[in-house]
Amino acid sequence: MAKTPDELFARFLKDGSPDWIGRLFDDTARELFKVAVHLVGEPWTAEDLVQATYLTLLERPRAFDTTRKLMPWLLGILTNHARDWRKRAHQMPDGERLASRPAPSPTESVAAREVAVNLAAALDQIEEPYRQALLLKLKYGLTPSDIAMVLERSPGAVRVQIHRGLEMLRKRLPSGCAVTGMIADSSMQALSSIRSVVMAKAATVPVA
Repeated sequence: MAKTPDELFARFLKDGSPDWIGRLFDDTARELFKVAVHLVGEPWTAEDLVQATYLTLLERPRAFDTTRKLMPWLLGILTNHARDWRKRAHQMPDGERLASRPAPSPTESVAAREVAVNLAAALDQIEEPYRQALLLKLKYGLTPSDIAMVLERSPGAVRVQIHRGLEMLRKRLPSGCAVTGMIADSSMQALSSIRSVVMAKAATVPVA
C-alpha cells in the first residue's frame, strides 16, 4: 500500500530498515532535483545537492519534528545547501569551477555504458538553448512543464526546443541507435548512484 513521505520516514525511525529510505527517495528525489536545478542552474551540481540533502537528513534523523511535513523539511535542507554552494561558487575562479564538474559514474554493464557514452557525447554537441532542455528531458525524465519551471522558460518554447533538439540529436547519434531506448535507459540510471549512496548511509544510522 502506498505511503506518504512522512509515513515512510516514520517507519524508518521505527525499525531502521533502509528499504523505507529507498522508497522515500523514489517518491521525493525527482521533485528535489527539479528544485535544485532551478536554484543552481546546473544538473550535475543539482545531483550533488540532492545527495547532500538526504545525507544531512540521515545524519540526525531524530532532529526531524514528526508533527511537521517531511517534504518542506527536505526542501529547507536543500535550499541551505544551495545557498552554501552559491557562496563557494562565487568565490571560485571560473576555471576551477569548470574543472570541478564530476565525471560521469560508470554504468553496471557494457551495453548501458555504451548508451550513456553515446548519448552524453551527442548531447555535448547540441547548442543552447536546446542542450539544457534536452538534458533535463532525456537524462532526468522531466516533463516540458517541469523544464519550463526550472529554466524559467515558457512551456511552449521548451516543447519546441525539445523537438528541434531531438532532431539534432538523431543526426549526431551512431546509425542504428534508437533514441527512445537510449532515453529510457539513461533516465532510469540518472539518480541511481545517488540512491545507492543514500541507502548505504541509511544502513548505518542507529535509530533506536
